[in-house]
Amino acid sequence: MDENVRPDDMERITTPELAQAFIDEQVAAVREQIGDKKVLLALSGGSAFAAQWKLAHIRPADSVIERDLQAFAKEVREATSGRIDIRIYGSSQLGDYTVVQEKVSLGSVEMSCESVSTQVDKRFLSYILPYVAKDYATAKKNFGTGTPYAKYCANLFDKQDIMVLANWPVYFGGIGLVKAPPIPTPATTSKSASPP
Repeated sequence: MDENVRPDDMERITTPELAQAFIDEQVAAVREQIGDKKVLLALSGGSAFAAQWKLAHIRPADSVIERDLQAFAKEVREATSGRIDIRIYGSSQLGDYTVVQEKVSLGSVEMSCESVSTQVDKRFLSYILPYVAKDYATAKKNFGTGTPYAKYCANLFDKQDIMVLANWPVYFGGIGLVKAPPIPTPATTSKSASPP
């Protein structure tokens, strides 16, 4: 087995509680080896070095999403005193959204803010159901963090080793017509529904 690959049976560390459990387990293993003796521990890396994360999206430079992601990256950099440096890759520089979703799943790209790929799981088609939200308030109510739908999608993503931080509604789809369609009436509806 490659020692640099997480074994399938190893739980992913996705919460502070799991991180603490891992630390406690490792400390116990070291104590078992050394007993009550003292040990000098040196860590490489540490906070002196910034972790560079890639964040991909499909929109062009100077788009609304690019500006929002740049602001997000700046907030993270400031909140971590520069320990996390998020680099933004727009315009599908790291691949289209289907490829990037796979790269996030594999860990070669840390984050993305893109459309959801349905290639692995067709249930993600629910992201593009029409008429689910008529405005941003309804979108927040239906898709917001902690809602039943967000939990449903988080479970689907978890199966791909992806953690959802938030949904970011970019725009609403619509229908464009040259002229208004006729409004159905009971008479026209019953006529069109009856056989010829």
